[in-house]
Amino acid sequence: MRKSVFIIIAIVGICLLAFFAINSIWQYPVYDKVKTEFALAREEFEASIEETRIDCVLDIDYVESADATVDYKYDYDKDRGKLRQENIIQINVHMNDDFRYLDVMDKCKMLVFIVNELDQNGPDFKAIYENSSYFQIYSKHRENLFMDLGDYKLRMSSGIAYSFDDSVYDYSLTENRMEMVKRVNNFTRTFDYTSQDGLLLSFEEYHKPVYNETHVNSFDQSGNKTGGNSSDKSSGQKGTNKSGNTNKSDPYDGDKYKSSQDFADDKYEEFYDYEDEYEDEDEAYDAAEDYWNDEYD
Repeated sequence: MRKSVFIIIAIVGICLLAFFAINSIWQYPVYDKVKTEFALAREEFEASIEETRIDCVLDIDYVESADATVDYKYDYDKDRGKLRQENIIQINVHMNDDFRYLDVMDKCKMLVFIVNELDQNGPDFKAIYENSSYFQIYSKHRENLFMDLGDYKLRMSSGIAYSFDDSVYDYSLTENRMEMVKRVNNFTRTFDYTSQDGLLLSFEEYHKPVYNETHVNSFDQSGNKTGGNSSDKSSGQKGTNKSGNTNKSDPYDGDKYKSSQDFADDKYEEFYDYEDEYEDEDEAYDAAEDYWNDEYD
């Protein structure tokens, strides 16, 4: 009797081993096929986004063209065993060269208006994403798409981001914040704003708080370090303006120059690019000379 029980147990064990072996042999080719289909569907999705026309903003002042691309952000959630992938549909609006000469606040007004127009009348990128074979394959096979990652499960989401550019600057607009980056040196200015229904309500430049000016570095408009720890031997003495007062807040470091001409030779481009009130570089040069003469002569 015992011998029969052992024989039955042995047979059951062999059957289970055979089942798992066959299942494994069957599973991985199917897994590889699905993974290949998923990769191809992702390429098709990217192409469909890039081919989508964005005509609703082309008649807006200063807009030269618009297109869309797909970017991806990944995050491994080790605690929950998830690979999180965000599919970011990046809408890129290219502004003409006249746009760069606008006042910064007027630029923000235009960008806020354009984003609202895209939200209201632009392509339905969310529907394009959810109707794509890329999303459909994910929805059906998301528990098994990345079996080679062990216990990690894929979790996808989608989002929309906006970027703008002109001949000199790149602009990004998120909720209540605008960044303006000069491509030649990556110098960045940040602005806070509020808006409603595409209209700008408030606007101001954001300045990172300085909690202790003897220990926190500050930077001029070119991104150069102008301050630091009070014990830093290279910090030297602070400059003084023509009134004899210590000049602690000159963003242009005018105290480092011996004449208005030296100052203007080095700084006129910053006046032209960042003050947003000069018609040409000659006018900015004259303004830079006047600035130094007023402060230090």
